[in-house]
Amino acid sequence: TVDPLDQQADMAVVDEDLVAGLEHGTEDVGRDRKVFGAACLLTGDDDPVVADLLRWTLNRGGFRVEHASSGPEGIDMARRLNPDAITLDVMMPGMDGWEVISSLKADPDLSRIPVVMVTIVDDRKTAYALGANDFLAKPIDRERLSAVLQQYTHGRSPRYALVVDDQEDNRL
Repeated sequence: TVDPLDQQADMAVVDEDLVAGLEHGTEDVGRDRKVFGAACLLTGDDDPVVADLLRWTLNRGGFRVEHASSGPEGIDMARRLNPDAITLDVMMPGMDGWEVISSLKADPDLSRIPVVMVTIVDDRKTAYALGANDFLAKPIDRERLSAVLQQYTHGRSPRYALVVDDQEDNRL
C-alpha cells in the first residue's frame, strides 16, 4: 500500500512565478492566491487613498480591480479592458465624472457597461439622467458597494485553481 503522507511529500508546489506571469483573468486577493474568472471592475477616482480603499475592499470581495486616476485614462481603459462594471467619482480634474459617463454612454461599444457613481457630490438625478446604473455616496459603505457590484456583475464568484502534478512537463 501507498502511504498518503508519502504521496503528499511527492506533490509538486505551484510555481508562483508562472502563476504571477498570467496577466489576463487573475488578480491578487490575498497572500499567494489568484482569482481566476473574477469579475473585472474599473474604478475611476483621482484620490489615491480612495483608490486604495476601493481596490482593497473589492479585492476582498473577490473582484479583479483596475484603476484609472483621470477621465481620459478611464475611457481608454474601458475600451481596452471591457470591464464588467465601472465605479466613477464625479470630482476629477480636467474631465469630471459627468463627462466620463456621458462619453461612455455615447459609445456603442461601452454603453452597456454598468456604471456606479461613487462620489461625495449628492446629485442622484444627474447621475441617473446620464445613464448611471446606481449611485453611492461617500463615505463608502463597503458592504453596500460589494452588494451593488455583485448585482451588476451577475454574482460571478472567483474560482481558485491549484494544479498538482509530479511530472514537470504537465504543470502550467
